Amino acid sequence: MSGFRIFSIGNIPVHLSPWFILILLYWTMSGNAQDGLIWGVVVTFSILVHELGHAGVAQSYKLQPSILLHGLGGLCSHQPASRPRHEALIIAAGPGAGLVLGCLTFAFAFSDIEIGQSAQAKLIQNRVVTNLLLVNFFWSFVNLVPLWPLDGGQLFRLFLHRFTKPGRADKITHQVGLMVALVWVGIGYYFQEMFLMMLGGYLGYLNYQAMQGESRQRAPAVVRADPQSLDLLKRAQAAFAKEDYANAARCAEQLRSDGHLPGHVMAKVWNILAISSARSGEHRQALSYLKRAPETAESVEATIECLHMLGRDDELQSLLRSDSFRKLGKTRRSEILRVLNSD
Repeated sequence: MSGFRIFSIGNIPVHLSPWFILILLYWTMSGNAQDGLIWGVVVTFSILVHELGHAGVAQSYKLQPSILLHGLGGLCSHQPASRPRHEALIIAAGPGAGLVLGCLTFAFAFSDIEIGQSAQAKLIQNRVVTNLLLVNFFWSFVNLVPLWPLDGGQLFRLFLHRFTKPGRADKITHQVGLMVALVWVGIGYYFQEMFLMMLGGYLGYLNYQAMQGESRQRAPAVVRADPQSLDLLKRAQAAFAKEDYANAARCAEQLRSDGHLPGHVMAKVWNILAISSARSGEHRQALSYLKRAPETAESVEATIECLHMLGRDDELQSLLRSDSFRKLGKTRRSEILRVLNSD
């Protein structure tokens, strides 16, 4: 992902492109500095909320999302989803998050809350509220038009995949996208909005490139595990069931290096790899795998074992007080505590 990393929200890294900084400077310097600054802050915050909507759902499927703020908005990248329904939910979550923010702003606008009493403070508050409503309602709905690669265009493509072959679905998606982009340019020209004209022209060009097979920006793919990977997964699961942890970890490591497996398969791979490593005495390595494995009774116990063996008592005590530990059966919790206290 181009751009430099500025911070992370949870396990989701956020990157910033120099082009995003330039567009912020353009907004700030093209008119009233205060209005430009307010607009820039509102747009940045709204884009982050939108992309976090995508990233939050992708994170729930363990698809390792990351966010980029670039010159034309934001982008959430993640590993391919394992099912079309998952991909659709990830896409829809972006506009959904924006609409939720818009509704919260609308409710705030009708409340009696005032950030400050001075005329200047009231003016700033009104500008922030107005801009938040404009960005999050207007852009969220515009973003749902069938114009690839906007969210609406991606949802339109997934919808077409249910009724026709992928190649034809993609062709129709880009044909429709090109027509919508031309209308977009016309609207920008009518209202003398240069940014809208440029954005519409750029999106139209992306669809034209895609129609010619030249686009570098591919539509999101929904991947499925190939037969060889599924066979290797079965071997890993069989070895794990026989407590042959060395062989189970070896098969899982081969699967992990693939890099193109769907999320539900990778969840099983991380689980086998993490617990096998823990039971083979590779506690430090197992902890790094456990961060990516789904939380199960086995993974919680493996984490406890690793923390205990590595002497990371503060983290261990925190885990023992957590809801994750309380999900284990009462008898099993007592057994674990007895073993830990005996040591």
